[in-house]
Amino acid sequence: MSRFPKIAYVSTHDPRSMRAWSGSVYHIWRSLADRGFPIELVGPLTTKHSFRLRMNKLRAFLVGKRFLRERDPAVLRELARSAEAELSGKEFDVILSPGTLPITHLRSARPIVTWTDATFDGMVNYYPGFRRLAPQSLKDGHSAEELALARVSAALYASQWAADSAVRSYTIHPDKVAVVPFGAHLESQWSLDEVGAAIGDRDRHLCHLLFVGVDWWRKGGDIAVRVTRELIRLGIRTRLHVVGCPPPLSSMPEFIDPVGFVDPSTESGRKRMGSLFAQAHFLLLPTRAECYGLVFCEASSFGVPSLAPDTGGVSTPVVHGVNGFLFNRCASHRDYARTVANLFTNWTEYRELALASYQEYLTRLNWRVAGEAAARRLVEVAGGSR
Repeated sequence: MSRFPKIAYVSTHDPRSMRAWSGSVYHIWRSLADRGFPIELVGPLTTKHSFRLRMNKLRAFLVGKRFLRERDPAVLRELARSAEAELSGKEFDVILSPGTLPITHLRSARPIVTWTDATFDGMVNYYPGFRRLAPQSLKDGHSAEELALARVSAALYASQWAADSAVRSYTIHPDKVAVVPFGAHLESQWSLDEVGAAIGDRDRHLCHLLFVGVDWWRKGGDIAVRVTRELIRLGIRTRLHVVGCPPPLSSMPEFIDPVGFVDPSTESGRKRMGSLFAQAHFLLLPTRAECYGLVFCEASSFGVPSLAPDTGGVSTPVVHGVNGFLFNRCASHRDYARTVANLFTNWTEYRELALASYQEYLTRLNWRVAGEAAARRLVEVAGGSR
């Protein structure tokens, strides 16, 4: 084996697309390829619809339940056979997948590693798409996750929440599990002096809050509006910039800037997001469900503190009191507003928090650091199989 093991990167998404899985599939690939790993891309893997699957979906719908096609055993076996066909005759040392679906039934003599942001159990009754599941989908989902984790040599998770879920809910040895946080997809590429200058240039009289999300309700857009109203009531002039989705409001308040969808895969989109982050005092994301939150990493790269609830995997990218503040899931909009008001009126304290946010990006929340951590585990796993 050469200095770096050859990786077969198996995915249901297109690894070359920066839009697949919010860009994480692409960045996982690039974080390792940029370190010199030879990588064989296997995907996107697809399956065919069958009459049986359509009938199962219809039955679930008729009783008010949700059917998860991608967790059906026949679909998982088809994914595995597709991957095996693409891998046939190719030389590689280790298989890496950004999820458990493609490797659940994968037959290979080589070690398998997954790197993802959640377990099936962690998603059930948490994310909207995993509520009111049909009994068969619930059974199939747990069975598939158990089987997949039994096959892996290492399971890397973006957050401690996801790692804890794997150990608690499935029979995987804790030594196989590691937390490897994802990095920022959009990065400022600023030096410390440039970050300091950007923080110093932020408005001292108008507080800019940035909300980013394509799912208004799940990301807590309604709460963000209430936070902004409360700040204004407290005497803090505030503007809420909403990126990703149009606010579903009957009338648009003057304090909202409805930016709309911005495509970060384009140069113009990156510039637009960069300017929004540069002027923002806080990233406000009172999300109701979140596996990780890549935008928290991006905010830190611009020296922007994050405000979010302590839910799901958020406490990995956001460390309370270091690069932002975490709130109880039941916290009111007044709790968020008081924190913003206290910091906005105490510039010395705010500047320290903003600079600490940038340091978190430098030391933890970038793909160079993530790639190094994943690389160490992949080398260890591949070396043990030789």
